[in-house]
Amino acid sequence: MDARMRPKVNPIGALLCLALGACLAVLAIGYAVGVQATDLERFREAADTALVQTGVISAEHAERLAQETIGYLTGRRAGWLDSFAIGGQVLPVPASFTEHMAQVQRWTKLVPYLIPLMIAAFIALVFLTLIGAAGMRTRLFSARGYLLGMALVLLLTGVGFLWALIDFQSFWGALHQLLIPGGVFAADEAVMQLFPLALFQGYLTPIALTLAYCLAALLLVPVILIMVDNRVRRRRYTRYASYEPMEYR
Repeated sequence: MDARMRPKVNPIGALLCLALGACLAVLAIGYAVGVQATDLERFREAADTALVQTGVISAEHAERLAQETIGYLTGRRAGWLDSFAIGGQVLPVPASFTEHMAQVQRWTKLVPYLIPLMIAAFIALVFLTLIGAAGMRTRLFSARGYLLGMALVLLLTGVGFLWALIDFQSFWGALHQLLIPGGVFAADEAVMQLFPLALFQGYLTPIALTLAYCLAALLLVPVILIMVDNRVRRRRYTRYASYEPMEYR
């Protein structure tokens, strides 16, 4: 290719691509966590393993817990449980835990917006690529910047996953203090028996798999955009060359 068809990357474009790459990685992580956290069948399986098989609650109460919890977290139900049954006793749900669940719901209700936000970020990258390819000598899209932005976020995420595998209890507590300051973790709260650590540890593998699928799709983005950039520049160069006077060729 002609030297004019291999432009250098614009520094501003590289920074924008880094930011958008990091943004897409964060959204992918949020989607992977959110889509699993609001999956009814996933909660049923986790509740059966951590609650029913260990004798904490009956299968009937586990089904009710799954329906009420996922229904509430996804906004299909106006409120969460007002009472629960453990060991043959029906106990009221403390107001503090009701508020805790409301805080969790504020996060999970964002899940439907994650895919549109990812699409918007991709469209922003497309426009950035087209603007640079159609009207600038430098390239606004930077594959290295995009991948670096993703890598920084994924490095932190990998540290978090490793922490969760080594010491899930401290990881879970720190995560809640970060996202839900003042969350309910009192050992004497009977309602906490419905949400043992074992209930959530089983989510690590499906979350990792969902995230891997999302990342596989996001890794196609630089390939697509580089092809777009090259194609638009080639067409622009061909059009320019066809009108160039013979004595300057």
